Amino acid sequence: FFSCLLFYPTSYKMSSRAERAAKRQVAKTEEGAPENEGMPAKKMKLPSSPVSPGCPTLCDDVGTPQLLARKAKARGPDGEELSELEAERISIMANNAAFLENLGLADSKSAFRAVVDQKTVKKAAVKGLGSTRRTSSYSDEPPRRSGRLTGAKPSGFYIDSETASRIQIAGPDGVLADNAAARGKEAVRQSAREIPEILTLESTNTTDKHGADFLASLCALSSQAVDAAPVSDSVLTYAEKVSRLDVDRGETVAKVVPERIYSCAFHPSTSKLLVAAGDKQGNLGLWNVDAAAEVDPVFLYKPHGSVIGALQYKPDDSSKLVTWSYDGTVRCMDVVKGEFARMFVVNEDEHGWVQHGCLSEGDPNAMYVATSQGKVMAVDWRQCGPGAAPKPQWTLPAHLKKCNTVHSSPAAPHLLATCSLDGSVKVWDVRHGRPKAPVADLGPHGRSVNSAFFNAAGTHLLSTTMNNTLCLYGEAAWTGGAKGGSPRILSHDNQTGRWLSTLHAVWNPRESHAFLVGSMQQPRCLEVYSVDGGGRRIGVLRGELLGSVCSRNCWHPNLDIICGGNSSGKLYVFR
Repeated sequence: FFSCLLFYPTSYKMSSRAERAAKRQVAKTEEGAPENEGMPAKKMKLPSSPVSPGCPTLCDDVGTPQLLARKAKARGPDGEELSELEAERISIMANNAAFLENLGLADSKSAFRAVVDQKTVKKAAVKGLGSTRRTSSYSDEPPRRSGRLTGAKPSGFYIDSETASRIQIAGPDGVLADNAAARGKEAVRQSAREIPEILTLESTNTTDKHGADFLASLCALSSQAVDAAPVSDSVLTYAEKVSRLDVDRGETVAKVVPERIYSCAFHPSTSKLLVAAGDKQGNLGLWNVDAAAEVDPVFLYKPHGSVIGALQYKPDDSSKLVTWSYDGTVRCMDVVKGEFARMFVVNEDEHGWVQHGCLSEGDPNAMYVATSQGKVMAVDWRQCGPGAAPKPQWTLPAHLKKCNTVHSSPAAPHLLATCSLDGSVKVWDVRHGRPKAPVADLGPHGRSVNSAFFNAAGTHLLSTTMNNTLCLYGEAAWTGGAKGGSPRILSHDNQTGRWLSTLHAVWNPRESHAFLVGSMQQPRCLEVYSVDGGGRRIGVLRGELLGSVCSRNCWHPNLDIICGGNSSGKLYVFR
């Protein structure tokens, strides 16, 4: 081995791997290690071609006193002596850096990093509620084994037999209960009614003083007069106005509720931007969008035990926010009294749960409730309140299946629009009480209809269907009888899947020709359409901060501001 090294031309530059092998062999020879004695030396393959000239390697100083002295003096950051391998690594890094500097590429890394940082997707500032991370279910304990499979006899009470409608529970004294399934179902139903009639307005995520100051500001908002800005007549002018709405400029994104958003609404005030959202677990979040950076802008409440399917500020009193929930109750948030009052309760055994609801803008005392059994109830608001047990003025079996939405026409309060899981949209005339038949049955659509809403002028009805369409009905559809005009059908992907809230297209309350709907397109966006020109899309709202589908959206009633809510509890405000 050493004969090869001695007779090989000295101008050859050995590889670093060969050098390390040579030095290890020298060290073993000096120490007199007998472990390889009598063993044939391994033949080392020498490189067939020299290294490119000018490329620095560690082998330039192989075996020279300068290299040995440099390694002997190598010290770490704390003054400790470095190992031979670490000293070699540091030397290689220094030679490579010198080589890059000779080529003029020393600053290329920082320049490349600056370019990459410019193209990095912008992250939203963390506002509102913190993210809820699920803890790991891993445990050091041994895995649980089924007692039934091992043949162990249960200790205490256990299920002796179970059928579709009958459960027998047994214990030391034999069978204890019969038909426990019905009792369990009744117990669950009663637990939803244990929520008191009046709940105090105590935020679950802020201090008492911070919550009290926020309620005081809401009381001041309710006493202010609302002056709406003039509305433009030109669709092109309005489209240009929509194109200027932006979510990135002010980073107006916040997590307002912990779970999936089912409903959202703006407060009508023009002096303070406030938006409310209801989620899957019955949480109600209020977001003060223009709050200072050092102040928590989100206030979270828990008025319901299940999904808040609809919420609406009372048309004649903006200090009251009405919520409809799957737990079978309708509540009113009164910021003046500082309470959530239970206004109405639905008998779930008879009518099903509360799916949706609305207050008539033309008649503030008229409230409508839609249930999961396809029924619609009319309730007099003046008879509702704590301690009262109001009964519906009338109950209408509007559909054969679940009634998804109910809406009263703002321009004609006697007209009521309903849509259902059975694929139909119906318009009812309720001026004489409970109607016997709809004035128009707009269907069938083939699949479920998610929503159906009148525009502010009462001239159009818009429905969102699971048949991947948006249907625009003119006034002739419910006034012309059988000769009513056919709807304008717009193709739109509405397949949100299981984990997202269904899409609802909503009208602009200030511009009766424009409506807004979420989108499944990539990159994520919100789409604005106009009735004029055959239902064309006149605007697409995108942003670097918008990275998810906004299924439930709303317009500000007096400002050119849009809000979108996604299925993780976040709200995006375009202004």
